[in-house]
Amino acid sequence: MVFKFKSLSYYFYYFIEFGLIIDRKCFNRFFYYLTTDIYLLYKTGSLIEFKKIKKVIDNPIIIGGCARSGTTLLLSILSSHPKIHAIPYESNIFRTRQFPSRHIKLIKLYNYVLKNNIRDIDVSLCEKSPRNILNIDDILEYFGENVKIINIVRDGRDVVTSIHPKDPNKFWVTPERWVCSLERGLLYENHSRVLAIRYEDLIDDFNTVLIKICNFINLEYTDSIKQYHKNATLSKIHNKKVEAPYKDSINRWKEKKYKDIIEELLSNERAVELLEYYKYL
Repeated sequence: MVFKFKSLSYYFYYFIEFGLIIDRKCFNRFFYYLTTDIYLLYKTGSLIEFKKIKKVIDNPIIIGGCARSGTTLLLSILSSHPKIHAIPYESNIFRTRQFPSRHIKLIKLYNYVLKNNIRDIDVSLCEKSPRNILNIDDILEYFGENVKIINIVRDGRDVVTSIHPKDPNKFWVTPERWVCSLERGLLYENHSRVLAIRYEDLIDDFNTVLIKICNFINLEYTDSIKQYHKNATLSKIHNKKVEAPYKDSINRWKEKKYKDIIEELLSNERAVELLEYYKYL
């Protein structure tokens, strides 16, 4: 009987995942959300537990922004708050643009909560993936008034000079990618559920920015978050120990070795407009 139970759960999971690659006419969002909820009810075996887990994921904090803009740093900072459970990796739960019919991968979210036995409905899940910024519409559509999205912006000149960790001869982010990410975030600049912050302000005026963020997510600005480098549940960032904010990462672009990539960025008219909008120029 145990084997059959696991086997049924296994095949049901892949039935839902397979449905994601089918055209929307055959497997629409309503059906997807319905089947994932049936899956959760089946896994919990209890209506009470089902409702509790639904409440656990009901008010998430989502971090997005262009890569190399401080999304991991911000997640680490927020992980030090006692009322925040930070997912310690990029789950890609909201990275759904590859499907004709875009869906939030609820089944991954459900499985994460089940696996980690998260049952405190007063704790907010916090997930960061840079490409969340490209899927704000899907996130808002599903979570509605309950979600809080933080868009972190960084000077494009410092972003495009970030060296790729697997290839020292290659830059991580192209000027076009930086422009695309900022343009998408700009569409929601005045949305009540989206807060834009600058990486540089986070470093230069830590307390002011964190108070603003805590007010936005309706949580107290605690002593634990003030000393996040001592209390973060994410103890490392890019294989380095979490430390207090430092300013060496700002204005790196001024080094002569980055002259060519900076000229490429500044030759992009839209990039210059965005740099001016966010007061980098």
